[in-house]
Amino acid sequence: MTALSVPEAAACVCAPIGSACAAGQRADAVFVGRVTDLTGGVQFEVERAVAGVALGRVTVGNSSGTCGLNFTVGDRYVVYAYRDRTGTLVTNMCTRTRPLSDPRTRADITYFDRRERNEAGSLLTGVVSDVTVDLSAAPSTARHLAGIRIAVSPETDAGAVTTTTTRDDGSYEFAGLPPGRMRIFASLPPSFEPAQARIAVIDDANGCVEADIAGRIDGRIRGQLLGEDGRPARGIAVQLADATVARGGASPIRTMTTLTDEEGVYEFRYVNVGRYVVGVGMDNAIRSGKLNRRRFFPNSSSVEAATVVTLSAAQRIELAAFRLAPLPSVRTITVVVHAPSDDVAAATALFLTGAQRERVEHGDAPLALTLPFGALFLIEATAPPGYKTIQPSMIRIERDDTDRVVEFRIER
Repeated sequence: MTALSVPEAAACVCAPIGSACAAGQRADAVFVGRVTDLTGGVQFEVERAVAGVALGRVTVGNSSGTCGLNFTVGDRYVVYAYRDRTGTLVTNMCTRTRPLSDPRTRADITYFDRRERNEAGSLLTGVVSDVTVDLSAAPSTARHLAGIRIAVSPETDAGAVTTTTTRDDGSYEFAGLPPGRMRIFASLPPSFEPAQARIAVIDDANGCVEADIAGRIDGRIRGQLLGEDGRPARGIAVQLADATVARGGASPIRTMTTLTDEEGVYEFRYVNVGRYVVGVGMDNAIRSGKLNRRRFFPNSSSVEAATVVTLSAAQRIELAAFRLAPLPSVRTITVVVHAPSDDVAAATALFLTGAQRERVEHGDAPLALTLPFGALFLIEATAPPGYKTIQPSMIRIERDDTDRVVEFRIER
C-alpha cells in the first residue's frame, strides 16, 4: 500500500454533512449571497433567499479555529446557517456552506429550484473527480472530470439503465429516479484504475441523494531496495517525491510512501504523470548540524545525483535495483577547555558517558573525540580544586549530531 506523507496539521472533525435536502430541512437560514465585509462576522448581501432570511444584508457568525471557513470578500456562497443560544446565525466547515464556484453546489441550486416549484421526485447528484495525488502541488487538489458517462440502474434490474454525462465542472444529475438501491457506474478514461460501481440508496421518493465518484490514474513505479551490504532490505519505508520540489530544497517535502516486502520489493501505485525521484528518509526534515539520512535511487546521498524517473499516464515502470549509499559512521566532536592557564585546562577532568561513564585523558590542547552516529553521549567537565566550571558543565551529543565543537569555561 502506498501512503501520502504531509506535515501534520490540526483538522476540524465533523459528522457527515448530509444531502442538500437534509441540510435544508435542518438549517435555520439558507441563502445564496455575496460577502461584502468580514468585520463583526461575515456580512452577506443575500441574492437568493431560500429559507429563514430575506433579500438584503445579513450577518452570519463564523466558527473560530480549524472549524472556521475562509470567506473572501466579493465571492458568492451557498450558505446554511444555524442559530446559536443567543439567536445569532452561525456557520462553519461542518455545514454545507460552500463557494458557489464549487461544483457540488450544483446539487444545492437544483434542490432550491425544485423546492420553489414544489416539484416531486427524487434527486441524485454527484461530482466525478480525478483525485490522483499531485506531488508537485501542496496541497494537492482534485481535478473535476468533464464528459464522463454515468449510468444508473436499479441494483436488481441492471437492464433498466438511465444515462447522462458530467458537465464541465464534473457534476452530474438525475431526477425522478424510483426509490430503492441504485447502481451507479462511471466510464472513466482507460488511464484510470478500473471503475467500481457505487450503490446509492434512495429512501424518499422526494429526497436528495449524493454520490461523488473519485478516480485515480493507475501509474506505477516498482523496484527493489538493497541495503548497503547489497542484500534485500525488508520493511523499509521508501518515498517518492516530485523531482523539482525535492531539488528545490523544501524540507519537509510532500511524498508518497510504501514499505518494502520480504524481498525488498516496493511499489508505488496511483502515481500521476510527472518527474520523480525515489529515496529513503525524504520524510525527515533537513536540519543544520544533523546528519542528513536521505538517500536516493540508484545509489546516491545527494538529490542532485539522483536519477529522475519520468512517468507518463498509467505507465508502469520497473526500476533497476536501488542500493543504499553508505552514510558516515562516525563524527568528530572537538572539546575545548578555556581556563586561566594551560595547567588548569590540563587539570580539568573530562568525562564521556555513553554505555558507561569514563574519564577521558587530555592535555591543554583541544581534544578530538571520534564518536559513532546513532548513539547518545554526554560530555562533562569537572574543574580542579580552587576552580569552578561555568555552566553548562555537561553537554549532550545527540544521535545525529554532526561534527561540532563543545566548549567549557573554567574560572577561579
